[in-house]
Amino acid sequence: MSAQSEAVKRTFHTKLTLIRRYKVAVGCMRCGERRLPALDLHHRYPDEKHKHLTRPSGVTGGDRWKRLSYLQLVDELGKCDVVCANCHRVQRYEDEGWAKITPIARERDSRSRMRLEAIVLEAERTGLPVGS
Repeated sequence: MSAQSEAVKRTFHTKLTLIRRYKVAVGCMRCGERRLPALDLHHRYPDEKHKHLTRPSGVTGGDRWKRLSYLQLVDELGKCDVVCANCHRVQRYEDEGWAKITPIARERDSRSRMRLEAIVLEAERTGLPVGS
């Protein structure tokens, strides 16, 4: 492998390390989670994502961040909130709004809620601790 390709690999690794350290240092802005595998970057304004980050599907690619210059990387991180995977899904749900949820999804959510209520009632009936 050439010296140039080794230098490029080191630069890419350094950028990904910088992103990972940033995510852990900041933690999830909603719940405080700090474990790296659970942390995502949520673009507050998806229309403002750098062109190198967006896949045709509109989803931001994890390893695509390494293509940015250091200045672009810092600028892009400033456009993002660090959130854990669970909070990220909730954030996307809130951003997209309830109106975009299909009737099928509403029905599925309703069935899930009814199952959960049945499980809680059964737990209470059998004396299992429920709640805080």
